[in-house]
Amino acid sequence: MKTKQNLSDNSMVSLYKLLRPHHVPFSLFVILDYIEKNRGCTISDIADAMEVSRTPIHNHLTALRRLSLIETYTAEDLSDFRRVRVFPTLKGFLLVQNAHRILEKISAGQTH
Repeated sequence: MKTKQNLSDNSMVSLYKLLRPHHVPFSLFVILDYIEKNRGCTISDIADAMEVSRTPIHNHLTALRRLSLIETYTAEDLSDFRRVRVFPTLKGFLLVQNAHRILEKISAGQTH
C-alpha cells in the first residue's frame, strides 16, 4: 500500500524521468511553464514574474531555444530578447502538459 509520502516521491521521480531526456532541469521547466501559460511574453515579462534580472532569463531562454522547446519571433535581431516574443514549440507544449499530469498526481496524493 502506498503512503502519501511514497506516492509523492514516486511522482517526483516520474517528473525527473520526464524532464531528464530533454535535458530540462526544474528551473528551466518553471520558465517553460510560464511561457506556455503566457504565450508571446517577453524577457522582461518573465524576469518580472520570476523576480530576477533579465540576464539569467536570457541564458535560460537560450538553453530552451537550443533544446527546441521555445520559438522566438521578432521583426529584427533574434538574439535581442528585449524585443522578442516567446512561444512554446509543440515539443515544449507537450512536455509541459505531461509534467502537469505528474504534478496533478503529486497534488492528489498530498491532499488525500
